[in-house]
Amino acid sequence: MKSGTRRSAVCLLVLSFSIHSASAADETDAAVKLRGFGTIGAAHSSLKQADFVGSPLQDSGAGATHKWAFGVDSKLGLQLDARLTDRLDGVVQVVSQQRSDVGYRPQVEWAYLKYEIAPDFLLRAGRVILPAFMVSESRLVGYANHWARPPIESYNLSPFSNSDGVDVSYQSQLGSGRNTIQLIYGNLDAEAVDVTPRGTEILRARFRDIVAINDTYEIGNWTWRAAAITGKAHAPSLDSRLKFFNLGVGYDVGNWFVQAELSRLLFPGAVRPSTARYVTLGLRQGSLTPYLIYSSVASSDSQVALLPNDQRSYSAGVRWDFSRQASVKLQLDRVSIRGGAGGNGFFINTRPDFVSGSGATVVSAVIDFTF
Repeated sequence: MKSGTRRSAVCLLVLSFSIHSASAADETDAAVKLRGFGTIGAAHSSLKQADFVGSPLQDSGAGATHKWAFGVDSKLGLQLDARLTDRLDGVVQVVSQQRSDVGYRPQVEWAYLKYEIAPDFLLRAGRVILPAFMVSESRLVGYANHWARPPIESYNLSPFSNSDGVDVSYQSQLGSGRNTIQLIYGNLDAEAVDVTPRGTEILRARFRDIVAINDTYEIGNWTWRAAAITGKAHAPSLDSRLKFFNLGVGYDVGNWFVQAELSRLLFPGAVRPSTARYVTLGLRQGSLTPYLIYSSVASSDSQVALLPNDQRSYSAGVRWDFSRQASVKLQLDRVSIRGGAGGNGFFINTRPDFVSGSGATVVSAVIDFTF
């Protein structure tokens, strides 16, 4: 393990407990609330010829670079909620996690003003949430989710979680359920690690005129949602429009739950047309939640100049809630890289002896907490 990675992980641990102690000693007024969340994690991959990463925003991971990688899942976040008037709120969320461009330097995830036009009609302006998936709002909050990390085959299709612009949402009664429709317009400056025929590269792009729509319907134990996002990308050697679509469904009866999502990405010139899916099932037995996940992504060969990112994972894990604000998760993933010659899946930093179609067993242990 490199000393820089070790120091970063230790700093995350020390900082999180320092903030926790300070917040416990200094209670704030109800109009201003400071909350936090974090994950301390370690991941190990049996594949030594490439790196397993949790996000395309990372430039190193478990396998080729680190025997045990602490940056795959570790993060620390703070969120400030301020009640400015009876209708106006301010929200700022700052997160420190491994990124290829800034390391662990904290980044502003959210920074917006929320105005209540009417009891069920909200307007947000600033850096707002980009609702690509069912758990977009809690995507970085490990404690809010049962898994060690969101299924990367699905969630890595759209690793971006925010945009700078405006967001309008309206809730209404629809039959016996509750419907929420959300419209977003904004811009985004993005960066990701990209695997090309020339090797691993950093891809920087500006997305302009992002338009997104998200509709969620909740009735009884069911949650149904559909989302669509489009935006114009500008980057060196790339001038293309991204289109992303997502369908999701969840059923939760308390002691057990099932959730599934289907996603489609069209981004000519950047990646092959890709379809991702996952299904997860969990049982809540007291403080323990064992769970299973199947996740896959498959790309078409309509753009043969681009490498396939086909990958499939079978995962099993268990969550243990050992306190009201902290949990431990152990997860085992069997990852298969598919797609033929040249395909790396979502693995990066491939070595010369890497063989397309390889597989990996990934072991992860994380502690999630809130404060």
